[in-house]
Amino acid sequence: MRTSYITSLLLAFLLFFGLPVHAQELTVKSMELLPTDVTASYQENLRKDNNDNYCGIIKVILPVNGAQFESSYVIDQTKHRPGEYWVWVAPASRLIPGGKKLTVYTDSYAPLEVVFSDYGIEIEPKRVYKLVINVPLAGVQPQDNGMRYLAMTVDPKVATLKVHGQRHTTTNGEFTVLLPKGTYDYEVSAPDCAPQEGSVTLDDDTKPLNIRLASALTQLSVTCANKEAKIYVNDKYKGTGSWSDNVSPGYYNVEARLDGFSTYSETVEISNNLARAVSIPSLTALAGSLNVNYSPIGSEVYVDGKRLGATPNIFRNISVGSHKVEIRKDGYTTASVNATVMENQTTDLSGNLSAEANVGNNNINPNNNNNAGISNASSDGDLQTFTVNGVSFNMIRVEGGTFQMGATEEQGSDYFDFEKPVHSVTLDSYMIGETEVTQELWEAVMGTTVRQQRDKWGKIQPLKGEGKDYPMYYVSWEECHEFIDKLDSLTGQRFRLPTEAEWEFAARGGNKSKHYKYSGDNVIENVAWKSGNSDASTHIVRTKKANELGLYDMSGNVYEWCEDWWDMNWDAYYYSRSPSSNPKGPDEGSVHVIRGGAWHSTDECRVSDRSNGGRGSTSIGLRLAL
Repeated sequence: MRTSYITSLLLAFLLFFGLPVHAQELTVKSMELLPTDVTASYQENLRKDNNDNYCGIIKVILPVNGAQFESSYVIDQTKHRPGEYWVWVAPASRLIPGGKKLTVYTDSYAPLEVVFSDYGIEIEPKRVYKLVINVPLAGVQPQDNGMRYLAMTVDPKVATLKVHGQRHTTTNGEFTVLLPKGTYDYEVSAPDCAPQEGSVTLDDDTKPLNIRLASALTQLSVTCANKEAKIYVNDKYKGTGSWSDNVSPGYYNVEARLDGFSTYSETVEISNNLARAVSIPSLTALAGSLNVNYSPIGSEVYVDGKRLGATPNIFRNISVGSHKVEIRKDGYTTASVNATVMENQTTDLSGNLSAEANVGNNNINPNNNNNAGISNASSDGDLQTFTVNGVSFNMIRVEGGTFQMGATEEQGSDYFDFEKPVHSVTLDSYMIGETEVTQELWEAVMGTTVRQQRDKWGKIQPLKGEGKDYPMYYVSWEECHEFIDKLDSLTGQRFRLPTEAEWEFAARGGNKSKHYKYSGDNVIENVAWKSGNSDASTHIVRTKKANELGLYDMSGNVYEWCEDWWDMNWDAYYYSRSPSSNPKGPDEGSVHVIRGGAWHSTDECRVSDRSNGGRGSTSIGLRLAL
């Protein structure tokens, strides 16, 4: 009898401290590469490891709730749907080995270690793998009359418990564990609550414990005198003009951001039960100057429709951003220029107005009032303006030529294999948009705003910049073609999306290329709205430096759709068999090429970087070609 009692106590001890005393073990049924699954390449599914490499996705088929996956190579994980988890794993890189194994933890089974090499798997960037795990039938739990239950009801229902140093979780507000008689320490914690500690003695008279955690939240409210300013707390967007919520005690960095104004920043400390209100004064406007030197002398200068004076003149305290500048004089054709003013800098505008008797433009369709060109673009960098439903946009001529396409020397070691091999490409002349298509132009043609486009994908999706001069996004490749068809009917032209080769040639500066890593400079901050300077949002076009051809935002702000299909033949990338003259991409595919990087990118802003998209998102827009 005594031997049986001691054995039962030992069995309970082993069960509580997680030693394997029964055969309830998970096993691997299979692990394989899914060569045709491209979900890891979709923008919303991209994750990077600490070395800035894209991860692979392991789709784990495991019909168990609450599974967790641990490894030094695991970057992210989520329950995609019942019975299926997605785990992002760091790939093998040029510098260090990538993901080698994965450990699976559940509440009911012993941990399972999966070694990828046992199944011939090495994790690669943007690839998808399927791991199927067998779950055994539930067995019979050992029982012993010397054991007692520790039972707790917990509020909030989702909480973490430590009993005698062992960690447990509850998601339904109840917790039970079978233990030998004795005294045990416990700690209960939950997000945004003050933890509670105590001890309990298990004997024949022990009653269930009722644990109710007190809230540790305190109100933080923020208001800004500039009602259109964006409020950020710890670098996360919270709202416009004002925001209030309950937060945990600690330090918080409060910011108010507004294009064209200095950012306000303040660090505040939140203590228990002491509400804090932060009032932000009016932000300081950022300004620069316009130096306008047009002849004839005395021509009137209008900025955004307001007369500022006559030429020649330097106009100071002009707000930072893009402005429409008009130079007018009776008897002469008005010159209209889109000028970008930068903080504490002077933008120079000079030229000669043409007498009205000499005005002419062979590109204008006399029967179409929506189409207006201001010049016949005939050489590299020449500009031609079109107007549709009162909205003007510029196209820049790119003189045909030959260039080296792909990960050339100045791209460094950041490239992907599908940017190789570097190969010679010859292109005919074409025109490309000076900027990305703006929200104003899209609405003038399609009649829909970026907010309405967003609502097609779901109203809970975020907006990443809204206004007439912001780039358009939330547009699919197919919707871009609908836009172009309507634009053609309004202008009498034949616009299109650029091919991938045309896009890269233009981004490199065409025949004027200075062989920069990014479009227009080797210093990315000079030319791109990107991760680290974008405030997690798109920005007004033309607010960064242009490239050699006068093109803006070809690095950063939003990705841009190209006409080409994305090559899904991983074993023979398209570059290795691309035609050398006017290539147009693979003949078929399931997703299309996007180029240029976006507001959340860095390496992807390089001129040779390539990616793909299956649908529209907060970071994909378009640029026209003609």
